[in-house]
Amino acid sequence: MKNITLIVVAILFLAGSNSEVLAKEYFVAKLGDDSKDGSSRETAFATIQKGVDALSPGDILTIAPGEYHESLKRIDLGNLEKETVIRAAIPGTVVLRGDLPVSSFRQVPKSRFVYVADLKTMSEVPVVNEIDTLTIFKRMPNASELEFIPGSFHHDAAAGKLYISTSDMKPPQTHHYSASVISTHGIYFVRPRRVTIEGIAMTGFSTMKLLHYREQTAGSVWGMFLVDPKSCVVRDCRAYLNGWGIGMGSYAITSGDNIIEHRRRAAQCRRRRE
Repeated sequence: MKNITLIVVAILFLAGSNSEVLAKEYFVAKLGDDSKDGSSRETAFATIQKGVDALSPGDILTIAPGEYHESLKRIDLGNLEKETVIRAAIPGTVVLRGDLPVSSFRQVPKSRFVYVADLKTMSEVPVVNEIDTLTIFKRMPNASELEFIPGSFHHDAAAGKLYISTSDMKPPQTHHYSASVISTHGIYFVRPRRVTIEGIAMTGFSTMKLLHYREQTAGSVWGMFLVDPKSCVVRDCRAYLNGWGIGMGSYAITSGDNIIEHRRRAAQCRRRRE
């Protein structure tokens, strides 16, 4: 009887061990390759979306430092039995970007405050960002109006030109600029279950259009938005110069019990109370 008990215990132990082995870790890196399997740093994916698509409940996606020009979408990621993790290898070094850097501005002839740069893109430009001042410029229907409205821009898509008037009327060489070109959310997950997203920044996601109500995002574009999440954690993430920041919408009765956590800020608050 004792031997039978030991055999049963051994079988249960092995079954538990096998369930842990089933969880995988995937990797993403700027010099990766989406045609590889992503199962090691040497065979990392090139895009975060490829890594997110590969995840099963309980898996981990580790992202190497860098700027990734893409948006992420996934429906029904994870389950409540196992934690699924999407994380920066080094918190704060992974930036998801919906914008393109713009430089080499030159003054428009016969103007005092209007500057132009080449910007050839098939995408619409809903906003221009003055990154160093965290200013989002106002869009104007023509370039001539910029002379009188600081912090504004006009995009001539046919000519491939971007016109701006800086926020302080100083030459654009004193600032850093980008143009938003991805008109959707940085991260958009629908019905995620026990998913943790850690150490990722999102910037430059914006649109001129009101999004369809079925997206359940109040009509706007977000750096990150989770629809009907359950037991999810967003930890040490940043969102800036997007339509909106980080949000969750718990509409279904099966959603809720989520946390948006900033550990450094929490530590600062504790010190103030002491």
